Amino acid sequence: MMSRETWGVNHGGRPLPWFTLLLAGAVVATYALLGPAPESLIFDRSAISSGELWRVLSGHLVHADREHLIWNMVPFLMLGTLLERELGLSAGDHALLLALGAVVITAGVWWALPGLDRYCGLSGVLNTQLFVFLAIAWRRQRNPVLIAVGIGVVAKVWVEVSLGGGLLSVGAWPSVPIAHAFGLISGVGYFAWFESRHLWRVKFSYPLGKPDSAP
Repeated sequence: MMSRETWGVNHGGRPLPWFTLLLAGAVVATYALLGPAPESLIFDRSAISSGELWRVLSGHLVHADREHLIWNMVPFLMLGTLLERELGLSAGDHALLLALGAVVITAGVWWALPGLDRYCGLSGVLNTQLFVFLAIAWRRQRNPVLIAVGIGVVAKVWVEVSLGGGLLSVGAWPSVPIAHAFGLISGVGYFAWFESRHLWRVKFSYPLGKPDSAP
């Protein structure tokens, strides 16, 4: 959960983004142990239809090859660090963000691309992280650069979906731009929930109105 202290610089130094580091380590370890695109973990339409529901989450944590892994892990570490260390997102909230992104993206790919049988990678969820970071940072700083970046991200995804391929495609498997689009959509949903939770807490913490001296 976010607190007043975590929105700014902690006097004792910013804490390490432990959830981001642990999850990144688990993803890299999975690749090292099981290799690229392990059959038991990827998004596999027929397997999910047969009840292997863990693939809804695990499909986003495995990668097609080393290049695919690196291109996803670098921005994941950057965004995760910004969310946890700079904006104070808790491990639980970050985990919820990633899980929501994975579920929404899987459902979106399932519905929008009925001919897609297999999928893997974290790039869709990176768009969830990115939108939430930009939205929370905008709420805090009102920096117009954040709006410009957001417009650029949306434009990039729109072009990718229109062309049917990623502008920065890497890895042995083709890019799935619609996953990036649903990643942004899930980010919108998460931020809306996050904001409503914040307003709800303020309302019940100060039922007679928030005093000027309150956080």
